[in-house]
Amino acid sequence: MESRRTKERIGGVFVDLCEARGFSKVSVQEVSKLAAINRQTFYYHFTDKKELLRWVYYQDALKYLSLEVVHLENWEEQTLKMLQAMKAKRYFYRNMMDDARDVFITEFFRLVKEHFAQLFKQVDQEQVLSTKDLQFYSCFFSYGCCGILENWIVKDYRESPMEIASQLFQLAKDVELFSYRLFQQEEE
Repeated sequence: MESRRTKERIGGVFVDLCEARGFSKVSVQEVSKLAAINRQTFYYHFTDKKELLRWVYYQDALKYLSLEVVHLENWEEQTLKMLQAMKAKRYFYRNMMDDARDVFITEFFRLVKEHFAQLFKQVDQEQVLSTKDLQFYSCFFSYGCCGILENWIVKDYRESPMEIASQLFQLAKDVELFSYRLFQQEEE
């Protein structure tokens, strides 16, 4: 329990510093000092700033997209929760796109790709898609989602979280619908 609280304190200090100055200008020494821990304690919990950043993402926004939580039926709701969490820390996520884009995009891509792979397996009931095609389609749509999300952040969250969540959900539903229609046409 104490370990969890220490990690949360480190994460909170880190987010505040990154909101104010950006990832590259925050040091482990500074985080440790403001979290009232020594550097060794920081390194006990995290190997470096990037690992801490990943942890923060999963504690804050990406937790809503875990495979255990998201299904096609609740995709829109979970995506909305993620987007709302991101908008609540808008300056943090905006600074991270400027300074440490690769970390967020890599983690978001990995999660979304797994969801699209599941979606394509689900709609490919006749198992016509090869593993290679399944991977390609999952990557293709995941890169699109990454681009939409990055653009939303970089353009200062112009659309509401609900608009973005609805569009991403509609994409998933359309993939399912059009896949079914194509399958029906091939059967005729």
